[in-house]
Amino acid sequence: MSDDAEKRLSRMREAIEKVVEIQINTLDPPETRETLDRLVGQGVKRDEALKMIGYVVGVEFFQAIGNEGGYDQVRFIKRLSELPELPFPVPSDKTTTP
Repeated sequence: MSDDAEKRLSRMREAIEKVVEIQINTLDPPETRETLDRLVGQGVKRDEALKMIGYVVGVEFFQAIGNEGGYDQVRFIKRLSELPELPFPVPSDKTTTP
């Protein structure tokens, strides 16, 4: 991956992490915080739960910009309720390997 692509990917991850943080802190939608609490209660480590939620945010973002319908909160909340099952396979992330 080129340096430029790595920088864009890093900025995208940071933006998604910020969206998740805002949703949890503002309870907008409250289902984001509820999902975090549920996953942690099921034994998922907090940082992994945040990554799962971020993955759903990212999927919704890309579907919203790719579809004329835009953001679909019902679809987003449904996907949150399905966690820890992810909506699509997660590509390997070389930055998180030990």
